[in-house]
Amino acid sequence: MSRLFHPDAIGPGIPYFCAGIGWTAIGAFLALYARHIGMGNSGWLFAALSATVIVTRSLSGNMADRVGRRAVAVPCSLACALGLAVLAAFPVPFMAFVGVMLFAAGYAGLFPTMLAMVVDKAPPAERGQAMGSFNMFFDVGAPLGGFATGRLIDVSGYGAGFGTMAAVGAVGAL
Repeated sequence: MSRLFHPDAIGPGIPYFCAGIGWTAIGAFLALYARHIGMGNSGWLFAALSATVIVTRSLSGNMADRVGRRAVAVPCSLACALGLAVLAAFPVPFMAFVGVMLFAAGYAGLFPTMLAMVVDKAPPAERGQAMGSFNMFFDVGAPLGGFATGRLIDVSGYGAGFGTMAAVGAVGAL
């Protein structure tokens, strides 16, 4: 195999790219956002993010196998976008928890579902390369998300930063 990038990763990789942008928007700016909305300590927000990912994956890990990949992927992408939109539109502590947990639940279901799509599509002898190609979408989206969110927050505030990343996340659902 001489290809640098596996084509079976493209379709599933686009939503993962969009989620990667959102993941870094939250990961890089949640602590500052928490202070901005008067929380002081962001530790509980990060704990809620992590716990939601773990619980969601534990309880719904086989959902894409049971109901179909797309039936899980679209709502998960929308949950990521909605979580970011909540952070943008409702800058108060309670809604920060709601936004973070919505995003985390979506992300928790999206990654394994998109990876399963890649494995489904790729020939057995090419699955390693296809999965590596798929992961590059996050590797590109994550730093772009951090950079873009930071610039938007600097220029227009947290609402614009998280709101724009919510719009990018919604594109992943298409």
